[in-house]
Amino acid sequence: MKKIAVLFLCIFGLFSIMVAHAKDINLKEATSFTKENLEQKTQEQIKHELLAPSVASKTGEIFFLGRNKTTKKLRWHIYDPFKRSIVREGSCPFTDFNKFAISTNANNALVYSKYPGKLWTLNTKTKKWNEVYSNPAKDKEGFAISPISTFSFFNDTNAYSYLDKWDTGHYVRDTVIMDICTDPFSMTNVFTQNGLIEKTGSTIVKNKEDLKKLMTSFVKTNESDSCLCVITNRPKPTDKNFVNYIFLVNKNGEVKKLHGAKQAIKPLDLSSDASKCLFGTNSNKGENKVFLVSNGEKTEISSKVHPLAGKIFNDGRVWFYGQKGNEFNVYLRQDGKMQKVLTLSKPYPVAFIEEINKLLVIKDNNRVDYYELTK
Repeated sequence: MKKIAVLFLCIFGLFSIMVAHAKDINLKEATSFTKENLEQKTQEQIKHELLAPSVASKTGEIFFLGRNKTTKKLRWHIYDPFKRSIVREGSCPFTDFNKFAISTNANNALVYSKYPGKLWTLNTKTKKWNEVYSNPAKDKEGFAISPISTFSFFNDTNAYSYLDKWDTGHYVRDTVIMDICTDPFSMTNVFTQNGLIEKTGSTIVKNKEDLKKLMTSFVKTNESDSCLCVITNRPKPTDKNFVNYIFLVNKNGEVKKLHGAKQAIKPLDLSSDASKCLFGTNSNKGENKVFLVSNGEKTEISSKVHPLAGKIFNDGRVWFYGQKGNEFNVYLRQDGKMQKVLTLSKPYPVAFIEEINKLLVIKDNNRVDYYELTK
């Protein structure tokens, strides 16, 4: 069964960086910390590195789980990099975990545990855990959390994930985008892989049999009301001249074809009201472009830059992160102008924080650097 490939903002590793000054915009370092700093503060060994789902996207706080070096028990923590302190922490009702995510304001978390393998919600204010879901039992059909089911929050209570649809033999029959509400807990099937192919396929193929030859890759959603999806039209399994298309699809079934190209297409972001979206194209020949679609109008905002990540903010700002030659640059587009504001020496992971004085987060497995946008 072909899977939907999950797209996230983060990319790779870290150690030295250089700030590039634009004419009237630059970034100054606000604060930084390392994995070792946190382990010293908590006396606990952090099992997972400091990667994307652990960042509260509006506050910049870091959520992580660590094992106590003395008791070996698992505990959770929220670190405020601006106060330079642990602001909330507590114990875990399980012994290990696979994946986790923190909400935009750091008030709720989702954790998929091991031993037992279950989905939990955590209210970080009350420190209360709730066991909310487990995969279907033997000989039962239903939705299953799988290796691609990384969670991503839209706001302080709602997240989405990719789940497999199992039959009674636990064979995968489809992949679904599931809207998850943490308080009160609920899971709603919003889009399915097969459904997306059926909705979009009729715009690029005439024969219904050809729908079986289409496949999805890279889906990016917003509040689960709309999604950007890439559909690959491959007339024959051996045909190398396939074409990729990117579509905007809403849950009411409306489909808009935004672009078609022989290059790979990567959705970068979709605004909360679906009025704007950001995507890039790239190929081995260096044919790289980034497009902003606003109210139906497509504008090329960058060329010759390999797209890695991007973010559309509610105030109209657009952040874009990409590779140009040996440089890895962060660009800011506002008032119709694109400016380079940061150059990295390596493809370090980048996350964009929407509040807290317009902070930008540069992160890697062991260190987090926060930069403040100034004029």
